[in-house]
Amino acid sequence: MAAAIRETDIAEALRPWLGTVFINSTDIVREAAARLGRYSPYRQSLDELRDALDRYVFGALHQHLGVGMTARLDDGRIRRILVKDIERLTDDLMGVLFDSLAVYSVNYELLNAYALSHESLSSLRVLYQKYSEHMTADERATMVSVIRDVYPAERYAAWLERSSSHE
Repeated sequence: MAAAIRETDIAEALRPWLGTVFINSTDIVREAAARLGRYSPYRQSLDELRDALDRYVFGALHQHLGVGMTARLDDGRIRRILVKDIERLTDDLMGVLFDSLAVYSVNYELLNAYALSHESLSSLRVLYQKYSEHMTADERATMVSVIRDVYPAERYAAWLERSSSHE
């Protein structure tokens, strides 16, 4: 059960972190899409995939950006990529996979377990947007409260507001 991962979705997830020039001049988009596309819950857990993807992203960025780990963004600013940024970047990439999963109860269970054991706004977003029918009103309200308490508003405002009818 390989996931259908589009390189354009990977590029969109990476662009705010690394800029268009970087993603167009390296193979990081193709390689990340291939790694996510090979995911199968029967061969690899989400934890194992995340760990492998995190190691790949760090290595690829270090190789292409050097020890300074700086990238020029589309608006011209220079961004230094920190370790905590790599974790968030990896979570954004995992979000592409989460979005591609068919809405089945088994995937709900996988994502819910992952969200409970990891700081993953991407998993919470997909659970909230696609799996609301699997949750009670109290569970949804708790999820919204956690999101608002833990994450800065700019990271969730667009999609949480659009999905506010679930509250």
